[in-house]
Amino acid sequence: MSVLVVIPSYGRADRLPAVFRNAADHSANSTDVLLVVEADDTESVQVCEQFALPHLVNTGARSYAGAINCAAETLEHDWLFTAADDLDFRRGWDVNALRLAELTGAKVIGTNDLHHQGVLAGVHSTHSLVAADYIADGATADAIPGKVLHDYHHNYVDTELVQVAMRRGVYAHCHTSIVEHRHPLWGLAEHDATYDLSASRYAEDAAEFERRMAAL
Repeated sequence: MSVLVVIPSYGRADRLPAVFRNAADHSANSTDVLLVVEADDTESVQVCEQFALPHLVNTGARSYAGAINCAAETLEHDWLFTAADDLDFRRGWDVNALRLAELTGAKVIGTNDLHHQGVLAGVHSTHSLVAADYIADGATADAIPGKVLHDYHHNYVDTELVQVAMRRGVYAHCHTSIVEHRHPLWGLAEHDATYDLSASRYAEDAAEFERRMAAL
């Protein structure tokens, strides 16, 4: 089974070569890595071109969800991984997740970010492996065909994906699929404008999440 790791990024051009290399070097041969950058982030576009990094310029909503959904539009792989530019992939992450998918028949496989309490308990995943046929039917609460994530401002994209999959009975959590989230919450990165967006729009995103889940 083939996997496409999709890594959206904005304003972090200096990270991109190392982020790409980390994902590529710690994945199986059947896993490809794709960076998704914004058209106005010229420095990131230039770095991708300079280092010949496979990349896509986002033509969807200017957000994390928009970048993931843009990549999904031309997905030719069996699975898509909703990655980010602050992850540390550990060898075997994809092999272990795909093995669990084969054993359980699940369509959304949660990975272990090593820090979030919900993730450690197996009831949440910040970054997940999503089956292409599940995406085709619509992975969001409103089941829009071809859509992986609902376009929240910043928060709850992962929560909706996991909660909807759980309600549909197609979620499984793989504790041995380790993709560490190196986030400021865990003291593993410095705050920047992208991280700050999370706090500024949290209440708004939380209210929208509650409305959407109540309608299921």
